[in-house]
Amino acid sequence: MDNLCSNNHVTLGAFIGVADGNLWAKSDAFNIQAQECKQLVQHFKSRDACRLSGITICGVKYLVVNATESSIYAKKAKTGFAAVKTNTCIVLGMYDNEALAGNATVDIEKLARYLRDQGY
Repeated sequence: MDNLCSNNHVTLGAFIGVADGNLWAKSDAFNIQAQECKQLVQHFKSRDACRLSGITICGVKYLVVNATESSIYAKKAKTGFAAVKTNTCIVLGMYDNEALAGNATVDIEKLARYLRDQGY
């Protein structure tokens, strides 16, 4: 998580297993629930449904603004997240300032690309 959150664009991060939705690692202050991790994995399989219903992370419901086979972007007011799927995990990064949304997304996508290139 240190690499993901080191530049202050991403405030909280987590790695979630694609196969089972289990939480692999997270920032200390990230209070994501096990069920939310599992639901996030399901949202990648049912992108139309998540666009309609939104996604809940840490008890907060976010509006999905973009959902593709490999990434989901969502926001609520000035906060939001990007979730990017690799071969084996989902890199989830939260941001708490709308001005940082683009920078946070770039950082999360870069880390996910690196993990994909390494076989993860």
